[in-house]
Amino acid sequence: NNSYIYQSHSAGTVYGNKMAGGLAGLMYHGEVVDCYSTANVTLGDEFGIGGLIGVIDDAVVRNCYSTGFVDGAQYHSVGGLIGSKSSYPYPSIVENSFWDVNSSGMDASSGGSGKTTEQMQTMSTFTNVGWDFVDEDDNGFEDFWRLCIDGQGYPKLSWEFTKGDFVCPDGVDLYDLMVLANQWLLEKLNYNFWREDKVDIVNFFDWSVFANNWQGDMSRLSDFTDEWLKESAYCADIAPVPDGDGLVNMLDFAI
Repeated sequence: NNSYIYQSHSAGTVYGNKMAGGLAGLMYHGEVVDCYSTANVTLGDEFGIGGLIGVIDDAVVRNCYSTGFVDGAQYHSVGGLIGSKSSYPYPSIVENSFWDVNSSGMDASSGGSGKTTEQMQTMSTFTNVGWDFVDEDDNGFEDFWRLCIDGQGYPKLSWEFTKGDFVCPDGVDLYDLMVLANQWLLEKLNYNFWREDKVDIVNFFDWSVFANNWQGDMSRLSDFTDEWLKESAYCADIAPVPDGDGLVNMLDFAI
């Protein structure tokens, strides 16, 4: 890769002799930012074997991590995060990035900091160096990352979570509905799912996206949303009971 990789992740197993990495084999120029890999990288018997990237040359790696097992000839360029990186004439930069020394089986890397599994599953390990997480504002408001509970899994990219899953543990339920309701008609971009209305405000367009991700009786809630403000709707016009008033509106929503 000689371009850019942002907010991406990889899993599985990578087999390769040289310049093999969980996310990319050779990174020449460009940047890798806010990425991670859980892939195992094995059979490396030449050089440049890394949990995230095999070789970086005149490239930048920032806010990334890897956890996969790395298997390579120890006397060559093998690392938990990066196998090999250039230093001259075009130096490569690895910033605020980590690898799991326990799961990788590696205590060295050409860049990055090795952490224990416990440290890798603790949010402060990452926020202390500037990673932008959901539920913290000190490092910005983009919310690239999310970790539900310390000690229960590694951080994930926030886009991996279901739309509307605001409250841990995972799943869209009444607690998430309360969070959405608290932002109703406010300019809160985190909950403004629907951008096609060109209005940065939480409204019924956003409610529609939320409802379609509801976990539980999903079909009824989705059907209810689809019939919003439609006359003679058959399943959502439930107020006043029992026959409704011929229009799906706030009265029905209250019920």
